[in-house]
Amino acid sequence: MSEDKAGRRRGRTTSVHGERILELTAYRNSIDHAILTELRAFDRGGEWRRDGATSCAVWLSWYAGMKLKTAHEHVRVARALAELPLVEDAMRRGVLSYTQARAVTRVATAETQGSLLELALTSSGEELERAVRFIRQRAAADAGRIDPGELRLWFDQLDDGSEVMHARLRPEQAATLRKALDGAKELQCPENPTSVSDVDALMLLVDRATRPVGDEKEATIARRFEVLLTVDAESLAAPQRPAEARCELGDGTQVSRATARRIVCDAPVQALLVGQDGTPLDVGRRTSRISAALRRALIARDRHCTFPGCTSRRGLDAHHIEHWIDGGETKEENLTLLCRRHHVIVHEDGYTIHRTARGLEFRNRGGVPLPRGPSVPEVPPVPVAIQATTALLQAALEAATREALARARGA
Repeated sequence: MSEDKAGRRRGRTTSVHGERILELTAYRNSIDHAILTELRAFDRGGEWRRDGATSCAVWLSWYAGMKLKTAHEHVRVARALAELPLVEDAMRRGVLSYTQARAVTRVATAETQGSLLELALTSSGEELERAVRFIRQRAAADAGRIDPGELRLWFDQLDDGSEVMHARLRPEQAATLRKALDGAKELQCPENPTSVSDVDALMLLVDRATRPVGDEKEATIARRFEVLLTVDAESLAAPQRPAEARCELGDGTQVSRATARRIVCDAPVQALLVGQDGTPLDVGRRTSRISAALRRALIARDRHCTFPGCTSRRGLDAHHIEHWIDGGETKEENLTLLCRRHHVIVHEDGYTIHRTARGLEFRNRGGVPLPRGPSVPEVPPVPVAIQATTALLQAALEAATREALARARGA
């Protein structure tokens, strides 16, 4: 049979390679569905917590090597498919791709999933994205409500090191920002405000917001309001907290020993260590307070949270690898940056950290090292004993795939 006749018989493409690509795509779609099904169960059971991840998406980014935004979308789609059986079934059969499902699940409901599935199966990927965008915008406009979760500010770094700032604002917020930029331009150059760029005007607003006012030594935005923690030194050093040991915040709130060690390690809380008789102790050179210069050095070195799989750059604490109460020094070699959530996990879930020739090694409570990167295993070889069965199964899958694709195109 000629290639043209074979193409007309298949009804999809005149290329043998093209036909094979479509068949493999159907397999991939079905596999993607299987992954999402497992991911949904994994997410619902909270199993990702066992590895110290702060969310299912973070675990997926860490272990499967996905970009965090992509991982969040996978979790969202996996959850949404549970409420959309028609969409899920189409993906299971291989006729609907993950990309199509991702788009449909943004707007589909149990009542509209049938129509949107038909749209997905009769449109190109770009046409489907445009249709979904229109549906979302139209529905939001008709409802007269803007989803607060969609209002955000984010940055994209370019190859030359510059960054593009994106912001999605409410209409009145955008108008206020434009007015503020116009005002900043007039302040910077009253004679010719239009000569001042938007970027310069924005940085002037930032400068005025963060500049110290009067005799204040700290910037307005950067000020850290401290809470007092009172803790017996022996409580921090002992394997277990002594019965009479104090470990409390200024308002009398009791905290655990692990929490106290984390706070004393580095947090926006002023720690007061007292002896057995209740008198304050002079810790002298053994203070755990991190100087501004040392913090800058840590940020320049680590750049973000060093817990495996985490890239958070906000709310970073300086963590003592060997706790200072156990003899560890407050110096750069004994410190690492952790985000607040992982600082809590490390202290209160029994994680340990060691410096090795390859860098930091994190171990869980059981002493098992955490992987530093993706942990996807290689595809195992197929045992000889089941190769014949596998061949029959593959033939059956190919036949079922052709039938499913034929139904999708109405043949």
